[in-house]
Amino acid sequence: MGKTEKVNVTLPGYVIQRIDRYVREHNVKSRSSFLADAAMEKLVRY
Repeated sequence: MGKTEKVNVTLPGYVIQRIDRYVREHNVKSRSSFLADAAMEKLVRY
């Protein structure tokens, strides 16, 4: 990717819990990495 920037997002607790579980179970580097990958997947389809 390119240069990183810090952002703040507000998500429902149940979404954070599901993200955290996915990160743990799939050896994803971090919550941020998961969100960046998910955003890029969506943007590629756009």
